[in-house]
Amino acid sequence: MSNEQSQDPTEETGREETADSGESTGGAVDFAQLTPELKVAALTERLEAAEAEADKYRSEMQYKEAELQTERRRAAEQRAAAAKYRDEDLLLDLLPAIEGLELALNADVSDQWGEGVKLVVREMKRRLEMRGVSLIDSAAGAPFDPTEHEALAYQESDVQPPEHIVQLVRPGYRLHDRLLRPAQVIVARDPLS
Repeated sequence: MSNEQSQDPTEETGREETADSGESTGGAVDFAQLTPELKVAALTERLEAAEAEADKYRSEMQYKEAELQTERRRAAEQRAAAAKYRDEDLLLDLLPAIEGLELALNADVSDQWGEGVKLVVREMKRRLEMRGVSLIDSAAGAPFDPTEHEALAYQESDVQPPEHIVQLVRPGYRLHDRLLRPAQVIVARDPLS
C-alpha cells in the first residue's frame, strides 16, 4: 500500500503536467479552429501588446541613455573644474613670496642684483597670469566691493566718496573666476560733522 500511496502523487503530478501542457496545446488547437477574422483580431491584439511593451522598453532605454549622458557630462565638468583650480593652494603660497620681493624692490635698488630681482618678479607674475591669476582692481577711488575686498578700517575722507577705496594695504587676486585672496583696503566714510 505504501507503494501505491507513493505512486499516486507521482501519477497525479504527471497528470497535472499533462493537463497543463494540454491546456497550452489546447489553446493552439483552439486558435487553429478560429475563423480568419478572429485569428486576425487575436494576432492584432498580441501585436499591439508586443508593440506597447517594446515602446515601454524603448522609452526606458532612452531615459537611461539620457541619464548616462548627463552623468558623463557632469563628471567631465567636475574634472575640468578640478583641473582648473588644482593649483589654488600653491598659488596662495607663492603670493607672499612675490609680494616680499616687491617690497624689497621698493627700496632704491640700482645695482644688477636689484635688476635681476625685478626680472624674477616680472617673470613670476607672468607665469601666474598664464595660470589664470589676475589682480583685483583696488586702486584708490575704486568702489568697495565686499565680494573682492576686505575692509581693514574706515577712514574719513574729503577726497574719496563714501564706500570707495582710500588705500590699498595688500593686493587681492582672482584665479579664473574664483576669488583667490581678497584685497585688503581702507575704505572712505563720510566725515563727521
